[in-house]
Amino acid sequence: MGANGRNSGKNFFTFLSNSQLEKIHQATLNLLATCGVRIGSKKAAKIFSAAGAIVEKTGQYSLVKLPPDLVESCIHSAPGTVTYQGRIADSDYTTHSSNSTFTTFGECVNIIDPFTGKFRKSIKDDCSKSALFCDAIEEVKLLERPLNPSDFPAASQPLHNAEAIFSNTTKHAFIGSGNIELFRRMAKMAESCAAGSRDYDTRKIFSATICPVSPLLINKDSCDIIIEAARQGIGLLIFTMPLAGATSAVTLAGTLVSTNAEVLSGVVLAQLARKGTPCTYGSAATIMDLTQVDISLGAPELTLLSAAVAQLARCYEIPSFVCGGMTDSKLPDSQAGYEFSHSALTCLLAGGDIISGIGVIEKGLTFDYAKLIMDVEMIRYLSKISAGIDTSSEKIAFDVINEVGPSGEFLTHKHTYDHMRGQSVTELFNRQKRPEWLESGGNTLSENAYLKAADILSNYKPLPLNEAAKKEMSRIIWQYESDLGLNK
Repeated sequence: MGANGRNSGKNFFTFLSNSQLEKIHQATLNLLATCGVRIGSKKAAKIFSAAGAIVEKTGQYSLVKLPPDLVESCIHSAPGTVTYQGRIADSDYTTHSSNSTFTTFGECVNIIDPFTGKFRKSIKDDCSKSALFCDAIEEVKLLERPLNPSDFPAASQPLHNAEAIFSNTTKHAFIGSGNIELFRRMAKMAESCAAGSRDYDTRKIFSATICPVSPLLINKDSCDIIIEAARQGIGLLIFTMPLAGATSAVTLAGTLVSTNAEVLSGVVLAQLARKGTPCTYGSAATIMDLTQVDISLGAPELTLLSAAVAQLARCYEIPSFVCGGMTDSKLPDSQAGYEFSHSALTCLLAGGDIISGIGVIEKGLTFDYAKLIMDVEMIRYLSKISAGIDTSSEKIAFDVINEVGPSGEFLTHKHTYDHMRGQSVTELFNRQKRPEWLESGGNTLSENAYLKAADILSNYKPLPLNEAAKKEMSRIIWQYESDLGLNK
């Protein structure tokens, strides 16, 4: 397979051996060459054909069969390191071989209100507040659109979501637009927001999320967005969501092959449209729980598939965006905690670059601030674990142990003072003795999380967006809605 230079400097937990990875890779190449992918765009069909792919017209779609050498050359032209630019340079995040970061999962349609505790549909104000909330959390380096603005027409919801996000965070965002016209207008909105920076002409503050349809279909709008984004220099998150047993083979290896084929076909189109286009390999592959006839995002199979995808993406030297920390629970309860921990830790140890799922409950349908706060606390623990144990001479502390000797104490030793700040600390998880805990209120973890969330929402102020950008975004949305006759 591809080189594995991104592995240098850190040992990752591997679920697939080199021979297993090669089997998945070769099966993917064979699938793309013999079965191919269906595409809905004439423009994309011409690009594929000009590059040497076999393109067969089948009704409104084209069947594209990709030669293995074309796939591999496009994999190699995709950047191995990507800088996800924010509205300001201080908010930029660059993928590294040894770093992972966590982000939200989009696009939830429900929310648990942190002030009332009520479950309800999400609205645009929630989109704004969730972006502000993520802006306040240091551990959240990137933002996947957390919520859906249900109080606006479906046709223009992506633009309202973009406006809410761009106005309330300086961090890079992953946003799906749905169709090519919405994408173009969203790109204009992003351009107006970056206009205040010195490098506004090159600063790209969002990546376009496109989702192949499993199995093996990229519809017209997704193809056209890939082409347009590539030509504008906007990065792409190619995010596929196969369900083992429903839209992909019931076996995990089979699901991995179709996942890989769907993502790589998008990468190929992006590289053919403009060589060097930043691509992020995204997957929410999981099972269709055939006992419930419903998706499961807390299942161990999601964890296995996400870890394997992270490993594949490392081999291809393409940044990965995998699901970890998801839950099927309806509340930020013990089930949510257990399911978050097993998948988030596994994805972290597997080397996932961007791990998506914080703040989400109920199979990705509901956003909950307490869950996000609890997840972030756990992320601090996981980061400590993944960093491992430093065995340098200073940390081995042989001379210190020898000096203190049998029956001595280390509490007052200078070595303890020098290194004590390296210990883990907790902002939310309670380490008090029971009497102290009771005296402080005896709150549960989720109760304290809601209190902290309410405090952030009430008091945090993001870096304001300039008025010209605000007016331009409002104008773009108004014009689009007017063109559709939605403003009457």
